Amino acid sequence: MVAIQAQEFGWAKWALALRSGASDAAIEKAFAGGAILRTHPMRGTHHFVAPADVRWLLALLLPRTLVRTGPRHGRLGLDPKTLAKALDLIARALEGGHAKTRAELGAVLTRAKISPEGQRLPHILMHGEVTSLLCSGPRRGKDITFMLLDDRAPAQKPRPRTEALADLATRYFTTRGPATVRDFVWWSTLTTADAKLAIGEAGLHADATGHIRGAATTKAKPAGARLLPMYDEYLVSYAARDLAGVAPAHEAAFLTKSMLGTMVEVAGEIVGTWTRTTTGALKIHVTPWRKLAPREQALVEEAAVRFAAFVGREVASFRVG
Repeated sequence: MVAIQAQEFGWAKWALALRSGASDAAIEKAFAGGAILRTHPMRGTHHFVAPADVRWLLALLLPRTLVRTGPRHGRLGLDPKTLAKALDLIARALEGGHAKTRAELGAVLTRAKISPEGQRLPHILMHGEVTSLLCSGPRRGKDITFMLLDDRAPAQKPRPRTEALADLATRYFTTRGPATVRDFVWWSTLTTADAKLAIGEAGLHADATGHIRGAATTKAKPAGARLLPMYDEYLVSYAARDLAGVAPAHEAAFLTKSMLGTMVEVAGEIVGTWTRTTTGALKIHVTPWRKLAPREQALVEEAAVRFAAFVGREVASFRVG
């Protein structure tokens, strides 16, 4: 998958579980141990990335990231000198394998008379991530800590740019095909020219409809049902999501209309949304966009049971409609 969007940490764990069958506890253990890292490789948002991929991916996409973050840094008063000083202080605080929370690193900056207020600290930390200085450390309670990337990921020789581009295209279209050049540009933040170069280097070709598939993808339609997490790669990987479904006209909320919220998928089709209540008993409510056949409803209920097992609960209430 290369990267899985992960600014919503709990939902991103469920995204991993859907694809691996791993338990919540297993994913937490892998994250704590550094087998899964959380950083900012693309689109200005957090993603889960494997240590073996983090360095080449950050290096490949850094120029595009800086184009996006530069104007915001200017408005926040984060000139290059201020950013360099702030990140030097943070690096010193993390030396020796230390992990610190966002609040603790904010205190480091405050003592040095660098304001961490508002969005300044998040952008300082993100700049540290995109420039391969920082990444996630183990969670402390519900807080995610930061560590030096050098303490979490092996050093690697820089990859030739064309090789990295080809790898990115191959893995994107293998795990997400059929998809278009526009989809790949949206997901990766590459320029259209670089996206086309990547596709060519990977030896991939579009079909008559403009869609591209990796070697491992087939035209077989998926079976079963899944309760997708927020920002799941099944949908967020594409600029256009109409092949999976179209939200009804009455849906006004952004996450629902864009199909980036918690969606219900049956045999490849998005058929509605779902919510869960975890305070007290686990209650799952499905709001379908069309009438579900009895077999479809049974599949969705099975998907609810799988989610309950992941969070270590039993479904106390399952409702459709």
